[in-house]
Amino acid sequence: MVEGDVLTVIKKVNYSEKDKSTISALTKECKERVSRFEATDFGYAPRQANEATHGLAKEGRRYESSMY
Repeated sequence: MVEGDVLTVIKKVNYSEKDKSTISALTKECKERVSRFEATDFGYAPRQANEATHGLAKEGRRYESSMY
């Protein structure tokens, strides 16, 4: 299960038709990465329910390059 607090992105990665929006590169990359897994579900979680993950993402933006 992959959860996110941006409902638009969650809807687009769950949609099977080709995405023609301005965030299509992001949704395409998400779909390509999860295709390597046997099963993946995307779900919406409001930011209030996702505070720990949001804090980690905020911290990660402080670094210029990926740490992993």
